[in-house]
Amino acid sequence: MENDFPGSLHVSRCGLPIPAKDQEIWDFAARQGLVVVTFDEDFRDLQAVRGSPPKIIWLPMGNLPSRQLAEKFLAVRDSIQELISNPELDLLEAY
Repeated sequence: MENDFPGSLHVSRCGLPIPAKDQEIWDFAARQGLVVVTFDEDFRDLQAVRGSPPKIIWLPMGNLPSRQLAEKFLAVRDSIQELISNPELDLLEAY
């Protein structure tokens, strides 16, 4: 993922407690200017209440093996780049 999406960082490498609470992840991502990628609709719901940052990529398909996740990201790469670069966008639902 790092080659295709430089700066990608798994939550386990952020220095947060493991397991990290959603609010801790949210606050860290907002402070660092990161985009949260999640299978969990809780982050989408949190964003509906709190707004952004951070921006959210929501994958409503359950956990995927790393290879399938990478393939999914490459398939929606243009949409991800648009999310990142467009200040009007804050959520990408990638089916």
